[in-house]
Amino acid sequence: MPILPIDAKLLQTEGGRYMATDKAIYSKLPLAKGDLIEHKGGKHTIDEEVDYSEYADFNKYIAKRVSTHG
Repeated sequence: MPILPIDAKLLQTEGGRYMATDKAIYSKLPLAKGDLIEHKGGKHTIDEEVDYSEYADFNKYIAKRVSTHG
């Protein structure tokens, strides 16, 4: 399952909703909002699904970094 940084265009378009520490996840496995993903020592929760079913056999998910500060 590829886990990539969010692209700069999405960061600008969403006007502060997402940060550079958030991730874009591409997966053939279904994920649900709130699912926890651990990647390289960081934890992220699925925030949004982008439906790619018209174009590909996978989906794109946006995962927000879980704060480690209370």
